[in-house]
Amino acid sequence: MGRNYTIWFFAVLLVVMWGVTRLELVKGPHLVVISPSPGSGDGPHYFAAVLALLHHQLEMQKVYEGSSLDHHTIVVNRKTGQAADWHNARSPMFKPGPDVYEVSLHAMAYPLLLAGTIWLFDPFYANALRDISLIMVLIGWLGAVTTYCVARRMAWTRGRAVGAAAVLGLASPWLAYTKSFLPETAAGLALILALWALESRKPGWTGLACGVAAAIKPPFVVAGVGFIAERLWTRQWREAAEMLVIFGLCGVGLLYWNWWLARTWIIPIYGPRPEVYPTALRSLYETFLGPKYGLFRFAPWVIFAIPALRYRLDIGISLAFYVLVLAYVRPIASTCYGPRFWVAFLPWLAIAAFEGSGFTKPFNLNGFSARLKQLGFATLVILGVLIAIPDALHYYELFEWPATAAWMRLW
Repeated sequence: MGRNYTIWFFAVLLVVMWGVTRLELVKGPHLVVISPSPGSGDGPHYFAAVLALLHHQLEMQKVYEGSSLDHHTIVVNRKTGQAADWHNARSPMFKPGPDVYEVSLHAMAYPLLLAGTIWLFDPFYANALRDISLIMVLIGWLGAVTTYCVARRMAWTRGRAVGAAAVLGLASPWLAYTKSFLPETAAGLALILALWALESRKPGWTGLACGVAAAIKPPFVVAGVGFIAERLWTRQWREAAEMLVIFGLCGVGLLYWNWWLARTWIIPIYGPRPEVYPTALRSLYETFLGPKYGLFRFAPWVIFAIPALRYRLDIGISLAFYVLVLAYVRPIASTCYGPRFWVAFLPWLAIAAFEGSGFTKPFNLNGFSARLKQLGFATLVILGVLIAIPDALHYYELFEWPATAAWMRLW
C-alpha cells in the first residue's frame, strides 16, 4: 500500500469516526442526525466534572445542585480531614456546611484533559458538549494512527500496519466509544503511546505514558508494572530503572494530588473486596464471554491475540496482571456498552491479533494451515465490522445489550 492510500485511509477513518457521533440508527432502519450527548452511566458525571473545571472549580456540590443525578462524589470535611463516598456519607460531620465540600469520585486526569483542551481551543466554551465530542473523535482517531505507527516501528509493511489500525477503528468497540464521554479511549491512547515509546527504546516516555494511563484510571497501573517486569526479566536493567523512576514519580505525584484533593490516596475509592474463587471465575466468564460485556463477543478477532502473547512479554505480562484485577476486584461495568474495561487495551490486542494470525509474515501459498488461520482471522474481522459499525450507530440504546443487539432492534 502506497503512502497516498494510507493518508486517504486515515482521512476516511476520521470522517467515519466523526460521522457515528452525529448519526443514529433507528428502527426502519434509517439514519437520523443527532446532537452529541454524554449518554447515561458515568458519562454525565464526567461531563459535570468538566463543567466544574471550566468554571475554575474542583468542588462539585454546585454542579449537582438541582440535578436529578445521584452524586458521584467524595464528601470531605476539611476541618476533620475525613472523607467518604457520597452514598455512604451518613455521619453528621458530612452534612452540608462551610467545612464540607464534594469532589468527583472519578479520577480527575481525564476531566482535566478535556477541560484543558476546550479552554485552549474554545476559551469561551460556548458548546461544551460539541467540544467534548470532537475531542473524543480525535482521541479515538489518534489511537488508530498510533497503532499504525507502532506497527511500522515493528517493521511491518505499510499495508499490514494500516490493517491493524483498521481492525481497531472499524471492527471493535473502539469505534462506539468515540461516541461516549467515558475515559477508556483516552487511556487507550496513553497505553498505545507507551508501547510506541517502548518499541522506540525510550523507557522514560514509556513510564510517563503509563503514568498518564494510571492517572486516568488506577487499574491501568498494570501497564507500567508489566513493562518494568518485562525489562527486568530480559535483564535490561538500565531501561527498567529509567522506566521505574519516571513511573514512580508519576505515582507519587498522583497519590499526593488525591490526598490534597480528597483526603484519600486512590480515586475512585476502592474498598477491600476479597473474592472467593468461584466468584473470580464468574468475573472472568463475564469479561471474556458474557453476553453483555464479553470481549470475545464484541471483538471476536481478539482470540487470535492469545497465541501471540507468549512471545510478546511486554504486553503479555501487563495483560496477565490485568486479568487478575478483573478476576478479583468485581470489575464488571454496568450501564455501559460492551467490554468497557477492555477498550483501553484494544490497540495492543489489534497488534497482537495480527501477529497471532500470521498476517504480519509473507503469505505462504503452500501452507494450508497458515492460510486457514488467516482466513479464520479475516472472517472474525468481518464479523467484528458487522457488530462494531451498527452498534456505534445505535450506541445510546445498547447499554447492557448483547453484541448483536443493533441488528435485533432495527426492525
